[in-house]
Amino acid sequence: MQAVIFVALCVIAQIYAETTTSKPHHQHNHEANELDPALFYYDGQTHRLVMKLGNNCYIERITSHQGIDVHTEDGLRAAESKLMLWVARGTKTPMSHDDVLKLSQHVEHMCAGASVYTVSAVHHHHTTTMSTEI
Repeated sequence: MQAVIFVALCVIAQIYAETTTSKPHHQHNHEANELDPALFYYDGQTHRLVMKLGNNCYIERITSHQGIDVHTEDGLRAAESKLMLWVARGTKTPMSHDDVLKLSQHVEHMCAGASVYTVSAVHHHHTTTMSTEI
């Protein structure tokens, strides 16, 4: 009787192994997929545009002219593009979460757990010196 049970278990194990073994897949060299989503938020009360990118939040003050434009699709895209440019090339100044909370509860909620920076355009200062020699 034990031999029959043993043989039955071996047959079941063999059937299970054949049905769960996957066929070898062909090796394909695919370019890796990348996802770097940026999330934008315009806070109309404080006139700030916020971009959350990964573990960082970037905040820009919107001018009164831009404040009108951000309510159109093209104007909002232009402001978002400028913010991305300033993040890449501009000046980034760290901001505490206490200061963000004083600014806006909505912005703090969006930036919770992230490092926060205010951004502005970089200003290049050129100094010219004149030589007294001729």
